[in-house]
Formats: sequence, C-alpha cells, structure tokens
Amino acid sequence: MLSKTNLLNNFREWCIENNYIPEIKFFVSENSNIPQSIIEQDNIMIINVSPEAVGLFEISDNRIDLEVSFGKKIHKICVDTNSIISIGSSGTSGSTKEHSVELVLDMQNLRKSFKSYYDIFRKNIGKMDEAINSCESQLECVKQIAKENEKGKKLNHTFNKNIKKNKKTIVH
Repeated sequence: MLSKTNLLNNFREWCIENNYIPEIKFFVSENSNIPQSIIEQDNIMIINVSPEAVGLFEISDNRIDLEVSFGKKIHKICVDTNSIISIGSSGTSGSTKEHSVELVLDMQNLRKSFKSYYDIFRKNIGKMDEAINSCESQLECVKQIAKENEKGKKLNHTFNKNIKKNKKTIVH
C-alpha cells in the first residue's frame, strides 16, 4: 500500500514533470511550525510546493520541512503530515491550459476546514446583517430629512408668495 508521504511526493513530482503547480492544503495544527504572522484566519493554508516556490522540500513520515517566501521574507516551516487535507494543482506553469486536480488525503481535516469556512461564513453573514440594518436605519433618516426638506420647501414657497403679495399690497 502506498503511504501518505509517498503519495505526496509522487503527486508533487508528477505535477512538476507535467508543468503543473503542486500545492498542499493543510490545517495549521499545534504540531505545525508556522509563524503566527502568516497563518490565515481559518487556520487552513495552501502552499505552492513547486521548486520555484520552495527553497527546501524534505518529506518524512510525519512532517514536511519547507522554506517558503511570504511577503518577501523566507520562512522555514514544518507541516505535520497528519494535518494535510489534500495535495493538488491549481493550474499549469507556462501554459494556457488550466486544469485543477485535488486529492483529498484526510477526511477529518477536510471536515475541520469546512467547519472553519462555515464559521467564517456565518460570522460574515452576521456582519452583513448588521450593515444592512444600519443602512436601512440610515435610509429612514435620509427619507425623514428629505420629507422635512420638502415641507421646508413648501413653507419657503408659501413664505415667498406671501412676501410678494405683501409687497404688492404695500406698493399699491
């Protein structure tokens, strides 16, 4: 039976040989040595592991050691192989054809990633509801101001009519 590390390595090599861009998707766990500054909000990261993107790629039974660049700074990171959700390819390098392949390696971490995305989605929906409610109350304020402004225009028009009428009365 093919081990997870052999599968990862073989798929990466196949991607490279066929001009695909290999990527690993993983859940950042306490066993992953990832600088806090580069961890994304949902604790799921996708890293390009092509030779052009990583300075080091060493894989063992329980971890992958990488040198990756984030914000023009090289980071040495370690990814726990048990936290890898999938390995895939986002497309091709130097070609116009776009194919995407993803091999799911760990259903448990895939569930965690879906839950994480779902939690973020619900949080953002809550923020959108707040923004909509705020906009609706602001719209009501604007409508009220417009209504008051319309009343003011009518009063101003009546006032100007009365002034003209009074001027005529005074002049005659």
